Amino acid sequence: MPDITAYRIDYNSSSNVGWDVDIRCYSTTDGIPPETAYIRFWPEGATIPADGYVHGSHPRVPQINYPISRFGTVLGILKDYSEVSIDTWSNVMFGEVVTGWGINTGLAKVDVRN
Repeated sequence: MPDITAYRIDYNSSSNVGWDVDIRCYSTTDGIPPETAYIRFWPEGATIPADGYVHGSHPRVPQINYPISRFGTVLGILKDYSEVSIDTWSNVMFGEVVTGWGINTGLAKVDVRN
């Protein structure tokens, strides 16, 4: 998926949808559709839908879902990293393949101080 270079946040106080917050992600800085991804935050205790692609979108647009308690963490990632994308991921950990959906960042350099 393309890197996220801009995003728009809709933080609902009331609405006719089930989520509390919708972050629309873009690969250009003008914020003009098409969106490259959606990040949705659901009320605590709500049934959170499975991550996947937005139905009927072409090209396929990923949508990932979190409880509202994760909003600050996700916003921090969007603000603090320059290379961010949303997609599926796969790693081998201790000989097992682990897969999932999520926010992916570029390689971050560690500041080593003596």
